[in-house]
Amino acid sequence: MNLASRLNKSGLPQEEIEEYIQSLFGMSEHNDQSVVYRKNEGQWIELVYSKKGNIKEVRYGNLEDAEIENIFLEIELIRNFSHKKVARKIMFSMLPVEGRCRIENIQILSLPRGAPRPEYGLYGLHPFIVEFEYKKSGDVATDLSRKLRKSHEVGCLLRVLIPMICGSQELAAQGWFLGAGQQESVFGTSAYSSSYVDLADRDEFDATEKNGILIEEHRLYYETHGSNGDFKFIIPNTIGISVENYSSLQDESASRYLRAIEWFSIAQDLFSNYSSASFVALVSAVECLMESEAPNLCNACGRQKGTVTERFIDFVENTIPEWFPRDQLKELYNVRSSLVHGAEMKLGRLPFLMGNRSVRYQQMHRRLSAGVRAICIAWLHSDRAS
Repeated sequence: MNLASRLNKSGLPQEEIEEYIQSLFGMSEHNDQSVVYRKNEGQWIELVYSKKGNIKEVRYGNLEDAEIENIFLEIELIRNFSHKKVARKIMFSMLPVEGRCRIENIQILSLPRGAPRPEYGLYGLHPFIVEFEYKKSGDVATDLSRKLRKSHEVGCLLRVLIPMICGSQELAAQGWFLGAGQQESVFGTSAYSSSYVDLADRDEFDATEKNGILIEEHRLYYETHGSNGDFKFIIPNTIGISVENYSSLQDESASRYLRAIEWFSIAQDLFSNYSSASFVALVSAVECLMESEAPNLCNACGRQKGTVTERFIDFVENTIPEWFPRDQLKELYNVRSSLVHGAEMKLGRLPFLMGNRSVRYQQMHRRLSAGVRAICIAWLHSDRAS
């Protein structure tokens, strides 16, 4: 078996293989078809890629065969390492989080007693803690990458499932940090430090908080965008099934869904200042899930039937029936196309000051955002996710 085949059959994601080799060799040089990693001593290893981006060849220089074999043995050890740990991160909610809720391999926690809290009482950026389980590798660099990737993944998923959760990009401005203390995580604020993932690990989920987070029937929950009028942070009664279904996704379905919820999170972050890019990102989230549809090919020419707009409309109507009128879906996709091709530009909150047409655009954007959330959740609970 050649070296490239051994890497591809190692069971490790390709990005982890690349990160591990980078941690060993340090410097890298890129060209169109390969990446060369070099040590100061002149040793190097080159990964050559196919047009699809898969590793198709491994070259090396100034390395003994035994040294290469040791690298591959280490990669196999990383794959076989099965120990799991619990990591923590900070997220923000528009409402204060009180209590604790364990959802599969994720737990939402209120701030520990004595931790600093924002001065505002109701709507605002209220920090809370999310704990999540991740698989260790036995390699420090790979562990950190896995933790950060899992942190990002969990954050995107929770932002889709819980409308009151907002992004973490405000951390730099607020200076919140979560750091490793001798016995427990240290939570606080600093004008000079901002870190949303605790570098320390835990053996198990925190169980000190005894109060549970309020739960509401999912239809009413999403109709009111996660707010029951009592100014309390609540979660839908379907969140456990949603997380379980997400954890069960395999291979391409898992990648596709992660891309969709990443685009959704990006859209939320961009809305305030770049609503045009946010609008396009929302449609991109839907298009990620459209890839799962079996192609409807013409028997005569073998090409995909229907325009991209028609396929978009059909997918949305099949996923969330009666959410959008068909003519409104066509308008949504046409707006997306005009933004992508430079015919229009909308800037953040400014459209509220720019007449009826811009106000209508904002209303369309908000409706699209709620619809894309509904699509992401409905897809996760459908046969397409299996």
